[in-house]
Amino acid sequence: MKYICNAICDTGRVRRNNEDNCYLNGAYRENTDLSHYEHSIDIDDQIVLAAVFDGMGGEADGEIASLEAAKRLVSYQDRQFEDISGEFVSEANSAICDLMDIVNGERMGSTLAIVRIEEESFSLCNVGDSPIYMFRDGTLEQMSVDHNAAQNMYELGLITKEEVKTDKHKHCLTQHLGIYEDELIIEPYVLEDKMLVNEDIIMLCSDGLTDMVQDKEIEEILGQNMSVNELAHELIDRALDKGGRDNVTVILIKAQE
Repeated sequence: MKYICNAICDTGRVRRNNEDNCYLNGAYRENTDLSHYEHSIDIDDQIVLAAVFDGMGGEADGEIASLEAAKRLVSYQDRQFEDISGEFVSEANSAICDLMDIVNGERMGSTLAIVRIEEESFSLCNVGDSPIYMFRDGTLEQMSVDHNAAQNMYELGLITKEEVKTDKHKHCLTQHLGIYEDELIIEPYVLEDKMLVNEDIIMLCSDGLTDMVQDKEIEEILGQNMSVNELAHELIDRALDKGGRDNVTVILIKAQE
């Protein structure tokens, strides 16, 4: 199986700085002053490792946190998924906590959404609310689990699944990187060894996309007869056209025999 991959990270229309970062087989947005970053690659007979990090914090702290997580993922490029979902998550969280100590406890953090593909199967883990989707046979399905208060309310039966997307508590994260161990032990959501078939598309993104563009519209875009590069740009442009109120990051990975 061959994988055609494209990553785009854009500041958006409103924010002055870009707190998002993305990782694709060793490449990430190293220069946080870049308002727009792109990287594309075709991968054949190699491991695919992709990730989105959505930073949070005052001034430039969010982009420092997401950059710290992205650059630490480089050393896990050829590691097993169990190392990534366990050791890496812990290491990245500790590193961001160490940065907070340097700035006298000023809070910063980042979400995490990671996909690892080997041969014809993928595994994923996430912390926070940067979603991971599968597009197969014309249908879009979220594979990750959002760690926010709205999701907790849904699991308790207080709101419906449809209301989760618009509930005012959707941005109240219950987990993210940058939490001290004595406050909370982070438990990433993990999904392992799911098979991929020809024409499948995996999408990782920040909520700068999903807050602007509804899932049904994303589904319609991904169903168009376009290249992976064109699809990624169409998604970013659609979020910007609808206001681009947040930083927006998209990674598309398409499986082709």
